[in-house]
Amino acid sequence: MAKRSFLEKLGDVVFILTCVGLLSAAVYRAVPARAVRGASVDASRIGSPAVLPPVDFSASPRTVLAVVSTSCRFCDASMPFYRQLASEDVGSEGWSLVFVGIEAPADVTSYLEANGVPAVSVVQLTPSLAIRGTPTLLVVDASGHILGAWSGVLDEQQQNEVRTLIAG
Repeated sequence: MAKRSFLEKLGDVVFILTCVGLLSAAVYRAVPARAVRGASVDASRIGSPAVLPPVDFSASPRTVLAVVSTSCRFCDASMPFYRQLASEDVGSEGWSLVFVGIEAPADVTSYLEANGVPAVSVVQLTPSLAIRGTPTLLVVDASGHILGAWSGVLDEQQQNEVRTLIAG
């Protein structure tokens, strides 16, 4: 067997690294996001029905769905806003707050309590809600239609948009 030159070996290494990089990029694009870094408004969802069987949207003029995961660092960063929402007098304002968990409701309840958020209502996420990442916040009207949808950590302006939609 003939000895290979340094340049031939280097070419093999470059080829292998290129293949690994292309494969990694393909896998990254194929796997849906689990956590969303910057907040964005998902305008395509506005007006569409929110389907989450355990939630009765007709019970309140507005329902805020906060979709979280116990392992999401952006959900951790969203906790101050969720604490504010949960501490407001939800029932008398004519709106309800429901936390929707990727994990089991008991795990999400423990996670929320550990972060100082009183878990008013916690349900398990179902595929019918079509969430692509956490955290996601949806404001839904009494007929079950989405009025506003945000993914990621909300800035102050977006938090005010949520409050405006809640107020009706």
